[in-house]
Amino acid sequence: MSVRWCLLPLLAAILSPLEARETFSPTETEALGRALYDRQRMTEIALDFVGEYYDPEADGITAWVIEDIGSDVVMSFLAFPDGQPQVVVNARFSDSLIPELMPGPAALGARQRAQLQARVTVRPLVDTPCAERYDSLSLRHPHSDDLLVYAMPIAADADEVLLGGHYRYRLDPEGVHVRENDALATACTRASVESLRGTTLESGVAVRNLLDDTPHEIHVFLSLRYKIPLYVITRDLRLWEVRDGRMRVVRERPGE
Repeated sequence: MSVRWCLLPLLAAILSPLEARETFSPTETEALGRALYDRQRMTEIALDFVGEYYDPEADGITAWVIEDIGSDVVMSFLAFPDGQPQVVVNARFSDSLIPELMPGPAALGARQRAQLQARVTVRPLVDTPCAERYDSLSLRHPHSDDLLVYAMPIAADADEVLLGGHYRYRLDPEGVHVRENDALATACTRASVESLRGTTLESGVAVRNLLDDTPHEIHVFLSLRYKIPLYVITRDLRLWEVRDGRMRVVRERPGE
């Protein structure tokens, strides 16, 4: 649930203490959050389009990866004949949100294989789940060829926003070795879309980020996905507004 400025109800067990945490600048955090939102939106569109022409069960589609290829974004739907991944169909986004379907079969490229491996690598690592179902999204690390994989809890109710339960993993470029494992919240905090949609600075309702001195990319992602503002109190007690893919400080110290 949402919380008053300085109160955080712990709705789940505190996660294990984290040592070295990856931090990004506000500009990088905004870019990562917007990229997650774009990936999630394209995934939903591609699933609808492919579902009109393919039967996942009959065609053996059990996984997909989504990757930047040049200036386009390509979502590849995969089957595993003889245990090896093979592209059944690609949904290619160029200048619009209407993908071009490119039937296979086709082999995976090296980066697609790495992303698939990375998602397999992190699958068993969510040790304090906040939902029965999780999905994952992958991005390139802003400073290297490493992969970032996000474990994203799926709300059971369409009107529910899961503010906690997200994980971020940094893996090597092959997706085999986990370099960093970061929980992005300390509790399974949740709220209704309706309650957050009407939030203003004057309402005094905020969520807490006890781990960082800025909001993180999941706050940006959730604000965009649900078209809601989020007010986030960070570890240093500053109050941030997250809205329309941007973050800004709206209060430097408590009581101002």
